[in-house]
Amino acid sequence: TEVVLYLKIHDGKLYSSSFDNTIKVWNCSDDQLVATLEGHTNFVHFLHFQNGKLYSQDLGSVIKIWKL
Repeated sequence: TEVVLYLKIHDGKLYSSSFDNTIKVWNCSDDQLVATLEGHTNFVHFLHFQNGKLYSQDLGSVIKIWKL
């Protein structure tokens, strides 16, 4: 487990990012881990939701777009 850098709640899910370069998706109703999004090669420090997509940016300024 790494230090959490960013938290965001959207549509009943908690999205967390940390120093392990991943985004974890948690179900708010039962606190269960739903998914781990992998693909960044640096710390994910920004999350934004729009039009059914999650946009994430890492410390190296790489932006990824995830379909929700």
